[in-house]
Amino acid sequence: MNDKLLITKPQLFFFIVQTQVGVGILSMAFAVFQEAEWDGWISVFLGGFFIQLIIFLLYALANRNPEHMFFQAVPLIAGKFVGHIINLVYTLYFVTVCILILVVYAHIIEIWLFPQTPGWVIIFLLVSAAWYLTREKLHIVVRFYVFVSSLFILVIGALLFAIPNLNPLYILPVGASGVKAISKGVLASMQAMLGFGVFLYIFPYVDVKKKKEILITASFANGFTTCLYGITVLITFMFFSPPEIELVPQPILYMLKTFSTQIIDRLDLIFTAIWIVSVTTSLMSYMYLASLSATQLIKGVPRKKLVTVVAIGVFLVSIGPSNELTVHKLSEGVDYFSILMTLIIPLFLYLLSFIRKPPGKGASQNENSPSV
Repeated sequence: MNDKLLITKPQLFFFIVQTQVGVGILSMAFAVFQEAEWDGWISVFLGGFFIQLIIFLLYALANRNPEHMFFQAVPLIAGKFVGHIINLVYTLYFVTVCILILVVYAHIIEIWLFPQTPGWVIIFLLVSAAWYLTREKLHIVVRFYVFVSSLFILVIGALLFAIPNLNPLYILPVGASGVKAISKGVLASMQAMLGFGVFLYIFPYVDVKKKKEILITASFANGFTTCLYGITVLITFMFFSPPEIELVPQPILYMLKTFSTQIIDRLDLIFTAIWIVSVTTSLMSYMYLASLSATQLIKGVPRKKLVTVVAIGVFLVSIGPSNELTVHKLSEGVDYFSILMTLIIPLFLYLLSFIRKPPGKGASQNENSPSV
């Protein structure tokens, strides 16, 4: 494999983080509160723990065929016919997540920034930016991710404005919601942190001496995202009073809206503008993966061309009706779809890999692959 096409461990770290951190952080506190009330922050950290268990499973699956790209290994494990069906389902899943990201964030931008701007214009701009960058090879895409990750400092800095106004008594008594409610909150939090498994799909393209280093890097990335989400939810819960938190679907933006300085009057608008970058990187990841999986379905077509097809498809679907009910139904459908694609199918493939004879070395298949 061409070493110039490989990515480093730090780049993998930011690839995972930028894929995980997206639209979900704006409404996560509201989502987990609906399930676990003031113990929702516990659900977030438990969600990170269970995600870590899934990461172990995904690593074990990838390590069964470390020289093959995941979408190349699937037909070798499950057989050509079933393997192509699974790859097709993964492609549809990635496309569906792209659509959800666009619909949700376009809805938020319309409410907070540009209420008079047609939604299709916002979606077109987001898709265009993602399409332009995703056409490049993986190592170029992740370099952009590393560059824009410096914006996390500004995001965390914006949250620090709330510290003088926090009331820790709001989250007491700890555990009052009960195990059942906290468990429901765990599922809600995990759904907001999707993207933790992207290392599975690019496993051979990470430059490491030992494959175990990929597992360690993915674990650190998940730990960072879990802490970021958990601290954000904690700050939000300690800022809003009990009656208020039930009324704010994007609590972070409502919280930041209350702050102003002599230089900045609307901190929420600054935060939203910065967050567009993180949403775009998350969109880029799923567009990239959709085109990557499609290369195994449509042989001989360069990934760069397939990215264009994916971009046009998600744009046309995303500009359809996007009222609150539609967004909710789409989000709910993606949640169940994600359980299938990140847990059930990988577990099935992992168990099946012990039954079928492992394939031989396949590094040569990847060297000239159009997927990178």
